Amino acid sequence: FASNATCDTPLNNSTPMGGSLGNHTEKQQPTFIIETMQDVTPIAAVDLIKLSQRNGAVQQQVLRLGNYPKGQASSCMTWTDRDYNKGDVALWYVRVLEQPSQRWDQKNQVVERAWSSPIWSLTAPMPDRSDPER
Repeated sequence: FASNATCDTPLNNSTPMGGSLGNHTEKQQPTFIIETMQDVTPIAAVDLIKLSQRNGAVQQQVLRLGNYPKGQASSCMTWTDRDYNKGDVALWYVRVLEQPSQRWDQKNQVVERAWSSPIWSLTAPMPDRSDPER
C-alpha cells in the first residue's frame, strides 16, 4: 500500500501473486510493482486487469501499462489503484502479450500471452480450501 514502492526497492510487507491484501487504513490505495521478462519472443504489451464488484455487478477494467511496438526484453513499472476504497471486492492480475510469432504451420501468426495469479481484496476471509471435507 505504500506509494513509495519502486522496482528497485520492493517493500518487505508486499503481497505476492495469489495473495490477499492485508489490513490497511481507509485512505490507503494499493500500489503494484509489475516486472516482466521475455521468454524467446520480445514483449509487445503489458496489461493490468482489474475486476471489481459494485452494486451486485462485476466490472472489468483493462489498463495498458506498457506498449512496445518494436518489442521489449523486460520492463518494470508501478501502478497505484486510485479508485480503490477499503472494503471494495476486487482482484487484479497482469497479462503480458508477446510480439506476433509464426505458428507451427508456418501459415499464420499468433500472439502468445502469459498472465499472473490475481491479488485479491475481499470483504470476507477466503474459505480454507485445504480441508477436503469442505
